[in-house]
Amino acid sequence: MIRKRILGILGYICFALGVAGVCVWYGFPYTAYVNTRLADMRSPLVTVAVGEAAPLIPMGIGARSVEIVCLTMPGTSRFLVDGVNLRASVLSYVLGKWKTTMDADLFGGSLKARGTMTPRNMPRELKGTVEFQEIGLKGFAPCLSGMDDISGTMNGKVYFSGRMDRMTQGEGNATLRVEDVAAVLHNPLVAGFVITEGSGEARVRMHKGRLEILSCTFESAGIKGMLKGKIVFRAPFVKSTMQLEVTLVADEAIKKQPSGISLMMRPGVTHTINFSGTLEQPRVNLVS
Repeated sequence: MIRKRILGILGYICFALGVAGVCVWYGFPYTAYVNTRLADMRSPLVTVAVGEAAPLIPMGIGARSVEIVCLTMPGTSRFLVDGVNLRASVLSYVLGKWKTTMDADLFGGSLKARGTMTPRNMPRELKGTVEFQEIGLKGFAPCLSGMDDISGTMNGKVYFSGRMDRMTQGEGNATLRVEDVAAVLHNPLVAGFVITEGSGEARVRMHKGRLEILSCTFESAGIKGMLKGKIVFRAPFVKSTMQLEVTLVADEAIKKQPSGISLMMRPGVTHTINFSGTLEQPRVNLVS
């Protein structure tokens, strides 16, 4: 008799805990919580805010209408991501390593990230990789102020390790490739230049507060080029200094470009352009 009463009481307790758990699981203010945690990260490069968040089973959060604001560009550059799913390893939380995975639908392609983050009571450090697959370049238009009507896709992989509040002092490398690029340039130096069937590949490294371009090649109908150099990070980001060299070689198809460009760039002749100064106030020097 007593045993039945004890089992009955335990049954009611388990039922009550189950109901309470369900209520907390679905009634918790996930959107406010996620936005608060994102604000705590204090990245000098971007700010992120979500419009709606909901729990994922067994341990994760799905976010919709994610707004990313790029702080590295003059003015305001905003991107809107339709959906992001963030999942965490339960065991890693127990061990204090916070291993997470992220999958997102981004500009018609997909983004997959894997990484670890230190607990909140320690300096917030991040280490992980990000893979891009068929990301549409049109989505980056807010940061590409010198181009109109841009299209094409990007694939690549990025590795990063460093503190969230000092991302420009971290260590990392990236390999990126763009394909089927089309755009119209309206930079004063090459105003009206039309990119068609463009492609390019780059390998970069971030080390000791600078971004080093290890290799970067690109080509379009009428022109081939190469970029090398480095960017030294400063605070604020737009004060970062650069030493970049662009080498261009045109072919006969360059004659189809606007007359000013076709006269400046003769087929078969190598042209070199140096960029210096800061990202906010660059200096351009046409060497040859």
